[in-house]
Amino acid sequence: MERLTADEITEVAGALAGLSWSWTVDDLDRLVDGFGWPIAAGPSVGGAVLQTGLAPHHGFADVRFDGGAVGAIVVRVTDGSPEATDPRRDAFAAAVTAVTGVAGPPTERRPGPAPEVRWRVPSGVLRVTDDGVFVELALLSEAHAALIDEADSDQDDGEDDW
Repeated sequence: MERLTADEITEVAGALAGLSWSWTVDDLDRLVDGFGWPIAAGPSVGGAVLQTGLAPHHGFADVRFDGGAVGAIVVRVTDGSPEATDPRRDAFAAAVTAVTGVAGPPTERRPGPAPEVRWRVPSGVLRVTDDGVFVELALLSEAHAALIDEADSDQDDGEDDW
């Protein structure tokens, strides 16, 4: 399994945590210039893909749009590997350790089959996830984090109805 190194995760997490911008699509060029990651695809209605120059997954980051707002900047920590559970969980743990070194103790931990750890930072919410295929490091806007939480809550409520 190919993955980012601890130093690369630390560098990206630090840059994301220190980001100061408007969270609008109009500010995409400023984001691109600040990170030095050129646009590889888009922008389109759903977002843009940036070329990070980092492994894995061909060194891409997704900038996800929600109308005129940016909801998330997502960098893959691992390549996709649903069969490699142990290496993926090791990569998740290493990413959490690296981000903790940048952002301090997590503000929230969500264990389970798709674990997630979050840190509140001045620029939004840093999040490391293992969705069962990829480990990802993301910076979420406060609004997008709230939407995810609402969707998770609605899903949990539906499970209780059975």
